Amino acid sequence: MSGQPAPHHDDPLEPVAHQIVTTWPPGTFVENLVPLPDGDFVVSLHSWRELARVRRGGSRSTLANLPVSPVGIVGRAHASCCATTCSARSPPTR
Repeated sequence: MSGQPAPHHDDPLEPVAHQIVTTWPPGTFVENLVPLPDGDFVVSLHSWRELARVRRGGSRSTLANLPVSPVGIVGRAHASCCATTCSARSPPTR
């Protein structure tokens, strides 16, 4: 079946407990998520070219404004974060 989509499985879904912490306006492309040791987390906002810190209580703040949209973030020790950006005219940077 090379080139064919994988078969669909009607597996039962089991909802898990969740909580909406914060929201952005419709059309905002919130992508990557990195948890921090204190319970906060960092998200990349592809559509705004930003990294944002979201606090458990729902407040958020801009950590970085980037020249191009972030394509990936990774958490590092001591609550630091590394972002990767890329555009059609330049190689990936971090």
